[in-house]
Amino acid sequence: MNVYTISERLKSFILFFSLLPIITFCGLLLIPFISLPSNSGALQFYIFCRSSSYLCYLMPVLIVLSIISGVLLIVNIFERRVIFTRDSIISKNMFSYKRLKFNEIKGFIIKRSVVYIVSNSNKKYISINLSSLNRADNLVRNLEMRFKNLDFNAG
Repeated sequence: MNVYTISERLKSFILFFSLLPIITFCGLLLIPFISLPSNSGALQFYIFCRSSSYLCYLMPVLIVLSIISGVLLIVNIFERRVIFTRDSIISKNMFSYKRLKFNEIKGFIIKRSVVYIVSNSNKKYISINLSSLNRADNLVRNLEMRFKNLDFNAG
């Protein structure tokens, strides 16, 4: 069984750029509970939101939704996997789980660093972004050993 995950560099990049907004938005939620100088931008933003009746309720909801989406992005990046078992290919992350057995696979197509594994029914397929995976060259070699490259058969 071969397991391909997101590269460590991409994980750290997404973690860093997801934690920054999460920390910023958590700080915005704390504004009503801490004392700030009267000329600070955060306090001016808070006063502006309090002056409008719908922004008073909408902004905390939007901030909490932004925090949740950042956390979901982080969790999804650490859960993303492409697994070659002895009889199937599995692509899974937090939001989806796709499995194709080897006897269902017609072949694969590589377009712009994305591999599309096509099934015989053409209704099911798996798309894999090669630029984000560790050992992507091993994944392509495994596909070439087991299945037809449909790029060559198209022309």
